[in-house]
Amino acid sequence: GLHHSRAYSKLALLLDAEGKGEEALPYFRLAAAADPRDANHAFNLGHHLEERGEHDEAATHYKKAIKIDMEHGPALSNYANLLWSHFQDKDNAAKFHQRAVRAHPNDPDVYYNYALFLEEVAQKYDWAKDMLDRAVSKKPTDPAIYLAAAQFYLKRRRDFQKCMELHKAALRCDADHIPSLLSYARFLEFDRRDYKNAAVFYQRAVHINGADAADEAEALGEAARFSADRTGNLELAEEGFKRAIHRSSGKSQQDAQKRATTEATDEEPWPEGIPNANPAT
Repeated sequence: GLHHSRAYSKLALLLDAEGKGEEALPYFRLAAAADPRDANHAFNLGHHLEERGEHDEAATHYKKAIKIDMEHGPALSNYANLLWSHFQDKDNAAKFHQRAVRAHPNDPDVYYNYALFLEEVAQKYDWAKDMLDRAVSKKPTDPAIYLAAAQFYLKRRRDFQKCMELHKAALRCDADHIPSLLSYARFLEFDRRDYKNAAVFYQRAVHINGADAADEAEALGEAARFSADRTGNLELAEEGFKRAIHRSSGKSQQDAQKRATTEATDEEPWPEGIPNANPAT
């Protein structure tokens, strides 16, 4: 039981990291079923389901994780996100975010999630700034946290120096993070009027190999717009827009195929040779 649950969980996480979400899901279910007293297994399953857009079932597994461990910070934080984004329950979302911060005061993701809620939903900007500052102080490895802080300081404080520092911190985490490259390029273009360096970062974003299709399409579109607006090279812009549309269309077709495959069966395929552990129980 316990040994198998750990093996299932490690395999699920490995497959998920490799972008094989469909193959990973049954192993997440097996891990949770093999050891129903492990909050991490329940959380991992909930997180994976949330990423697939299966919000109701994800919430069920987050609640299971919290029931097992009332101070499971990631489960508290993710459940808080769902309470607002999916269930529109602002009051309880705030309460669970606060519980997450108290339970995991050293987790940058917990501060980051609460900061987004405070800024976008509660519109308590001073509190949001405090949470973002705390998140950044924990030296996270996720560039999205630095990027959110950079955009906050630009939008809410007009602090160009802090915005620049945080963009650079994001790119030190991941030099190929397209959202950070594009955000920094737009900052250089529109706020600093530094068109030469803006062009460099737009081009860096365009030339990332193996990028997510949506990110790649956005990079191509932004680079094309920059070419049209700032250089007057309309032929280059036209080519870029066509590539962006093609990339975006390709992603839409892939998503439609995935949905059709998922809807064709009532439940996920179980790995060959592995007994169905009745994950619903």
